[in-house]
Amino acid sequence: MTFNYLRNLLQLIIFPASGWDDIERDNKLHGDALTDYMRRIFLCGLLPLIGLASVTALLGAAYHHSVTIAIATTTAIVTFVKYFVAYYIGTFTLQMLLPRWTENSARQHKATDAAAMLIVYSMGYLVLVTLLRNLLPVDLALLMFLPIYVILILWKAKSVLEIIPDKSGLYLVAASLLTLAVPYVIERLLNSF
Repeated sequence: MTFNYLRNLLQLIIFPASGWDDIERDNKLHGDALTDYMRRIFLCGLLPLIGLASVTALLGAAYHHSVTIAIATTTAIVTFVKYFVAYYIGTFTLQMLLPRWTENSARQHKATDAAAMLIVYSMGYLVLVTLLRNLLPVDLALLMFLPIYVILILWKAKSVLEIIPDKSGLYLVAASLLTLAVPYVIERLLNSF
């Protein structure tokens, strides 16, 4: 399961349009089987990736002398919590919004699973960027801009989700905000304590 998730995530990063087509082709399940599959993707794919990114946040104490173990541990906890909570906020919000934006009535009934799929893979990309930033001992300006690429990944998902053309801009803004802004806001809130 983890291997399939990482393979699909890598496919999305390299070729977003064909990556979403492959994910859609892999997910020919319906009803409870699809819901169980999406739950397993989260538990066996995204959640271990979030955990790995959190553990690598501890490397800050090794790379930078000004970072203490307490600060590195706090950073690791904040990293885990921001993505974990953002997943649920994003999924819940998209479950309410996607049925209004889709053309196909059958797709409207699958909004729960479509929202989970969209958030699991787009959030997975952001977690990979965080993992990469944690592994490098220096801050590169390029890494600060890599999260913006998730907008292209979300844009390419609109054909698989069968978003109404008139609503595609609204979909992109909402999905981008849920994917990019929610983890950032949660991180700022947790760091303010």
